[in-house]
Amino acid sequence: MRNRLPPLAVLALCLILAFGLAQTIPWPVLPAPLWLIILEILCAGCLLVPAVASFIRKKTTMSPVSPERATQLVSTGVFGFTRNPMYLGMLLLMLAFALWLGAASSLLAVAVFFWAIDQLQIPDEENALLQSFGQDYAEYKARVPRWLIFNGAVK
Repeated sequence: MRNRLPPLAVLALCLILAFGLAQTIPWPVLPAPLWLIILEILCAGCLLVPAVASFIRKKTTMSPVSPERATQLVSTGVFGFTRNPMYLGMLLLMLAFALWLGAASSLLAVAVFFWAIDQLQIPDEENALLQSFGQDYAEYKARVPRWLIFNGAVK
């Protein structure tokens, strides 16, 4: 496993980046209705809360820095339609924050978060889970997309 920041630290840094971009490059203005921002936050919660609850219920680690410590493969509930509901929830929170800031420049931070998680975090987790759970994980990975609509890393 590569040495990297925990995903929550990446999220925090990207939130700070989004804020900084919105302050220094506040154009073009990106008007978003409040209902859309609230909807994104609610959707994020609908992914994050059940995902965390699934790990707790299965009594397995949810630590993204040590996925090799997982004792059970969680593949039901929200994990049945995305392999990474927590990262998807964090991405929705990032997007909601960028829209709330109202500057299109802050969307760059959303892209940075997505890239960092997709390219630097998830591949190592997938390798660890494949080593731990073998064919069960390979079948799960083939059946359920990494995000929502595509299955592999962005090239």
